[in-house]
Amino acid sequence: MVTDRFKPRTERFDGAQRGQMLLIGALLIAVTIVALALVINTVLYTANIGSGQEANQINEVNEFTHEVSRNARSLMLRANHVERNRSIADLQTDVNHSIVGYSSGLARSFAIEGTVYTNVSYRGAAETGTRIVQSRDRNFSEPGDPTDGNWEVVPGPTGTAVGWFLLNVNVQDTSTVNTTISVDDGSNRLTYTINQSDNTNVSVVVEDRTGAVLDETTCRSVGGRTLLDLYGGSSPTGECTFTGIETNLGPSTVEIDNGTEITGQYAIVTNRTWSTSWSMPWGAYDACKTDPLAQTCITPAVWKGVVDLTYRSDGVQLGQQRNVSVYGGSS
Repeated sequence: MVTDRFKPRTERFDGAQRGQMLLIGALLIAVTIVALALVINTVLYTANIGSGQEANQINEVNEFTHEVSRNARSLMLRANHVERNRSIADLQTDVNHSIVGYSSGLARSFAIEGTVYTNVSYRGAAETGTRIVQSRDRNFSEPGDPTDGNWEVVPGPTGTAVGWFLLNVNVQDTSTVNTTISVDDGSNRLTYTINQSDNTNVSVVVEDRTGAVLDETTCRSVGGRTLLDLYGGSSPTGECTFTGIETNLGPSTVEIDNGTEITGQYAIVTNRTWSTSWSMPWGAYDACKTDPLAQTCITPAVWKGVVDLTYRSDGVQLGQQRNVSVYGGSS
């Protein structure tokens, strides 16, 4: 009997070759697996890098929209208050000019930093408002009747939102006798009692509907004048704070008692819609546009404006329309 070790050498060589081929095949498979692993790892790494860049760009876009909305609000606010004797069309033109100038400067700044294109455009007012303004020193009596100090500044019925209420008090010409301003939303009321104090300062006492005193403070004057922000509850010039109507009251009526005892200027912005066909007075007011010499009158305001935002870079493209609340709300 012939044993395996006496088999022909060719057969043993064939077995060795098969073993070598299996070994080479195993090595090739191993190399292939390693190569595939490297490719997969490379793809994942590239994807992770892309995701990180995308996250950064998304953050940049979010910052862009936030900053632009905030700056657009400031521009609309300034445009509302810079002039009074104009129509709603005049106001829209002024706002548009402000936004165009801002957009041009913004685009240049982004172009200097890199390959980013930006644009901001003003579409118009989503909601208009009415601004009551007394731009010359006068007592706070009813327009047309300097002897009537008891009257409705923001006429009822309750339902008109107040988003701005700023007094510019001439301290020397203001009496030590109390003037009261009552803001009432139907459920709650804040009453501000104001008078001259020490010939150079203004005293402010705030009471709620029950008569409980919420604040009692003295606001100093600068150059003989004191600014009182009844909406926010502070004095930009007098270094004093008190309860404001911003977070305490809803849509309200505003009444003044003894308005003949206080002298100065004021501006109140409400969400009363300003119609392009407006011709009739509101309460005691005429339109400033039709009566440019009026000491106290009403003029249009942008309560909420609409802007289009564009942001384009190599990795992100944004086109967005945003409503920007100028008063009484966030953008």
